[in-house]
Amino acid sequence: MDIVLQYPGLENRVSAEAALRELRALEWVTNSDSESPALTMQSPELRELIGKRLQDPEVPGQLGALRAKLHPNAAHVLGPMTEAPVYSTYLDLLRGAQDEICLPMLVTTAQLFSVDILRERAMAGVRIKILVGAPSVVGLD
Repeated sequence: MDIVLQYPGLENRVSAEAALRELRALEWVTNSDSESPALTMQSPELRELIGKRLQDPEVPGQLGALRAKLHPNAAHVLGPMTEAPVYSTYLDLLRGAQDEICLPMLVTTAQLFSVDILRERAMAGVRIKILVGAPSVVGLD
C-alpha cells in the first residue's frame, strides 16, 4: 500500500485501496502471503492479461517494447502550447508530478485549466513554484 500511495492521484488511502481492489479483481496484481507483511506485486502474466482485456494479441509484445530510459527530472514538450496535443501532454506531465513543479508564466491567460491540477498536486505535497513576469519584462507596459 505504501508504494501505491506514492503514485500521483492515489495519495488518498481510499483511492489507493479502491485501485488495488480493482487490480486484484482483474488479477493484474497478486499478494504474496509468505512474507510479513504481505507483499503485493504485479502478476507475472500482466502483459498477457492486458492484451486479453484489450482483445489484441499484439499488446504484450508492444508493452515489452515500450521500455525507455528517460531522465527522471526532465520533461520536454515540443510545439506551441496552443496545439491541443502539446497542451494535453503538458497537463499529463503536471498530473504526474511527484516532487516539484516549476512554471514560467510570463505571458498567459488568467483562465488556466491547469489550476485545479496544480492545486491537487500541491495538496499531495508537491512543491509548486511559478515565475510571474513583471509587465515591463513581458512588454505589457
